[in-house]
Amino acid sequence: MKVIDFIVADDIRTEQGNKYSVMGIYSDCITMSVPAEVKWPIGFRFASFVRLELGRGDPDALRFEFKIFSGDRDVAGFAGAVVKAPDTNIVTLPLVVSFLPLAGAGELHFRFRVLDDAGQELLSENLRALRVVVTPAKV
Repeated sequence: MKVIDFIVADDIRTEQGNKYSVMGIYSDCITMSVPAEVKWPIGFRFASFVRLELGRGDPDALRFEFKIFSGDRDVAGFAGAVVKAPDTNIVTLPLVVSFLPLAGAGELHFRFRVLDDAGQELLSENLRALRVVVTPAKV
């Protein structure tokens, strides 16, 4: 089992025909223009698109945990279960946070874990970090 895609974006929508639309894809940095008088933390809409490729020995039913850290603080997370479709070895997880509390400039870190039904860890991966850059808003 391995993570084959990890995309950070503004939003993800599920479309007809087993498709996803991923909008506002970030590379390695989120740049925000914020008025100087803003009170931190501020809410930020955020989405992650994670795809796993399963191997022959991997179970079809999985549990997952996805956590987001700002500095050393755990600020958001998901936990759930997914069952692999019978005709593929790919599992897709479109994860959308409607309010991610950002405390200012810094880095967001992501931890992704996959467990079997008994709670045995199958995968634990720290995914790439994302820098948050804050610039003064022009009036």
